Amino acid sequence: MCHKIGDDERFFLPDVFVYYRHDKSRVRDFNVSGLVDRDESAGTGTERYNSYNSGFSRISDISTAPDVISIGIDFPVDKWHPVPLFYEPEDLISIPARYKAPSSVNRDLKLRKEALYWFIEMIDDAENEGIEIKIISAYRSSAYQAILYRRAIKNHGLRQTWVAKPGYSEHQLGTTCDLGTAESGYKLTVDFEHTRAFRWLMENSYRYGIYLSYPKNSAWLKGYNYEPWHFRYKGKSRFNIMSNESETFFTR
Repeated sequence: MCHKIGDDERFFLPDVFVYYRHDKSRVRDFNVSGLVDRDESAGTGTERYNSYNSGFSRISDISTAPDVISIGIDFPVDKWHPVPLFYEPEDLISIPARYKAPSSVNRDLKLRKEALYWFIEMIDDAENEGIEIKIISAYRSSAYQAILYRRAIKNHGLRQTWVAKPGYSEHQLGTTCDLGTAESGYKLTVDFEHTRAFRWLMENSYRYGIYLSYPKNSAWLKGYNYEPWHFRYKGKSRFNIMSNESETFFTR
């Protein structure tokens, strides 16, 4: 089923999400072409993610609907491995203004408590070495990701690969940041790789449990193109066995 959202809605994406309550009664068919229209009667955290289906297909046997699983710091999310669509971390904390890029100062950017601690530690240490790093974007809800995805499809078509579908973005985990610096105009651009900030990150970020999510030539593994600005906290305990160069091969 495809729901029309508003009188001016003429653009539909062939992506349907089906949700169930814990008693397995249907909650909502949700098409990502419209804004998220959540059935609040289901209650926060009570949804079950049944399936992501292409071409408006559905799974009728709702007895197979899995329980909502625990979302850990290193939970794998990529083009083929989603997080439950309405998942929202319980320990989100607002990022202090001094750590945000000028364009994001007035936005209430948030991260999970543990991730925020280590991003701040990393940014402070970089600053002590004369390297400026700022946070441009952090946690995104599935509703906001749906808006970004819809906009990207309208502007660039279904072949666009740089904006994830709602439920398929690491930003929803609350452990991921888009980083920038004045040297690259605080823009999410490949030119960021030529900055002193990026070089410092590649040499040091893993020491804080933070890794580049989408290195060059890794699209075959995660489904997303190279993003030199996209860094994710995966846990300080990984420091002894990981580096940014090897991270790609341990994510699945």
